[in-house]
Amino acid sequence: MPVVDLTVNFRISESAHLGRDLIKDLHAFSVETLKKPSKYMCVKINEHALMAFDGTFDPAFNLHITCLGVDVQQNKEIIAAYTKFLSEKFGLPGDRGYVRVVDPGRENIGPGFEEDARRYRHRECENQDTRNIM
Repeated sequence: MPVVDLTVNFRISESAHLGRDLIKDLHAFSVETLKKPSKYMCVKINEHALMAFDGTFDPAFNLHITCLGVDVQQNKEIIAAYTKFLSEKFGLPGDRGYVRVVDPGRENIGPGFEEDARRYRHRECENQDTRNIM
């Protein structure tokens, strides 16, 4: 269920085709780095955001990664890998933004896929105390 949400304060590309290529690159990188199946990976790039960092409008970023099952040691490696990726892809210095990695806990995430949602609801019902259900 990883969600990779990148916001930058500059225009990434003049071409929609190039923008889609960047999404694909970030998706492939995320699958490899987070070691999660492509099927569940959601990647979003918000470009040209009104965002200042250190009081200036020089190129900056905010990357928020929501992913089940990451721990503190993995966070350090993930942050370093994404910072390097952003530097190589966009020329962004690592000191012009933040990478946040959050494990929301399985109980705080639900699938959007119909079949998976049914299994999820079924699993939740099995875990409930049936004495409280009317």
